[in-house]
Amino acid sequence: MKRNNGNYWYGLFICLLWFGVVKLYRFDEYKYNYNIKKEVLSEKPEFKIKRYPKKTDYWVELNFIGDSAKYEISGIEYEFLNSKEFKLYIEAVDTVEIVEYDKRIFSIKKNNVDYLNYSKAENYKNKGEYLMTIFVSIALILCLIPILINKKYDLSFEIQKVKIKYDYMFIIYFIFIFISLYKIKK
Repeated sequence: MKRNNGNYWYGLFICLLWFGVVKLYRFDEYKYNYNIKKEVLSEKPEFKIKRYPKKTDYWVELNFIGDSAKYEISGIEYEFLNSKEFKLYIEAVDTVEIVEYDKRIFSIKKNNVDYLNYSKAENYKNKGEYLMTIFVSIALILCLIPILINKKYDLSFEIQKVKIKYDYMFIIYFIFIFISLYKIKK
């Protein structure tokens, strides 16, 4: 009996495509092409909120003297902004040192006090990428095994006269997921 490995070839293609896009394309260009500037705020930073049915976006808009562009602190950087102290100590006409890329601020300092914890935000991003790399690597291996091995092994359990079949690939995949989640939790 010949086994159809079409779905595993699709899975292999998707995994390789993910590695090609995420690992070879530079999503973190801001790490290498950022600008460090000293700027003077033209007005007090404005905290913004936009509500959607299932989520809410928060960000801070900043305007500087001599620059008509609006800069913002948003996304994961906003999560690691010390907003209480930021609201308390950052005022209009304050001189601040910013690290920005494409009008997005990744660090903001006033009098050598950093109000945006860039290292924690970056660590958070790296953990997410690391977790996805683990999952896609496991999926890649699990798609390769059936392509290379022509036999199909099943585990079956009988529960109240209902036969449930599990493909060994899914059992191995879930074991790897639990192991990787346990390691990331540490």
